[in-house]
Formats: sequence, C-alpha cells, structure tokens
Amino acid sequence: MQLEDNVPSYSVLSRFRTELTEKKAFDSLLSEINHQLEKYGILINKGTKVDASITQSLFHSKKPKTFEIAQDRKEDELSEEEVEKQDHFLKEVAEMG
Repeated sequence: MQLEDNVPSYSVLSRFRTELTEKKAFDSLLSEINHQLEKYGILINKGTKVDASITQSLFHSKKPKTFEIAQDRKEDELSEEEVEKQDHFLKEVAEMG
C-alpha cells in the first residue's frame, strides 16, 4: 500500500474488527502482530507519556502570540464500489484467521 492509495473508511474497519471479535480471531491476530513487532525490534515496551494539554497560565507576555492552526486534510470519500471491495477483502482476511 502506498501513501497515495485510498484507505478503508472507519466503518469498514469497525465491521472488520466486529467480525474478528465474533469469530474469536481478534486476540490471536493482535498477539501475532505484537509477536512480529517484537521479533523485528519495533515494539516499544517502555517510555514516557507526555500530557501536551493547553492550559491557562498566570504568566502574560508583553506581546500576545498568535499561532496559525493547521486544518486537517479532508478525507477523500470512497465510492460505494470501493467500500464493497474493501469489505470483501477484509472478510477474506478474517476468514483466514
């Protein structure tokens, strides 16, 4: 899959996850993914969690700072045919697990 390729919509992924759970394949698939990540040294077992929440402060600078807020890119909507293809592919994968 390339960066410019269409990706499954959230509803396709949700149905896929539900089907994996119903077939009791979700845990074994997740376990296998974790095994592969560990095997190739990608799995991170420790680290630091950082809370980057914006909070009010008593400090006020002399000049107010303004920040440009980037807009998220709009997701391309998939055609019904593309959604059906993804559904079919994900069901085949679920049946293999």
